[in-house]
Amino acid sequence: MRFSKLLVLTGLVLVCNLGYGQGKTELSGGFGIPDFFNFRLNYGHNLRVGGYLGFIPFKFYGSSTSYWSFGAEISYHLPDKKDINKSPVWYVLGGLCFYHFDMGSKYDPYNIGFYPRAGRTIYFSKKSGINLDVGLFLPVSARSDMGPYDFKILFSGNAGFFFRFN
Repeated sequence: MRFSKLLVLTGLVLVCNLGYGQGKTELSGGFGIPDFFNFRLNYGHNLRVGGYLGFIPFKFYGSSTSYWSFGAEISYHLPDKKDINKSPVWYVLGGLCFYHFDMGSKYDPYNIGFYPRAGRTIYFSKKSGINLDVGLFLPVSARSDMGPYDFKILFSGNAGFFFRFN
């Protein structure tokens, strides 16, 4: 039942975005918390759906584990009311991620989280630029090896260079 609702929502987003001529597929790379070094793929114009895969390519002192994350996101880019033909620069984003982080930080006890963010796009051209976003990280689930779940509100953010094509 849940999968069918997600499938319908994804289909509606894709159909609603078919009328735009600007590049709809966006590939980006950057760094974020708790996204680590990440690669993102998004599809859409004002309303975008996508996902990311994040990792830390090195191991910390005394650690034998790797650090990784992945998630799904949906964002809405607020159109400029003064110039409808201008590319939108402000956006709101919501994502759900699963990650493994074991470095003695306040993020360690959790493995699933929701992150609402607000951001701004700085364009270098119509097809490239930087996305900067900040917000909250709201843990949803605790790791089984770390004890009971304890709700906290933590920082979340990302900075990444993007390139659009299509």
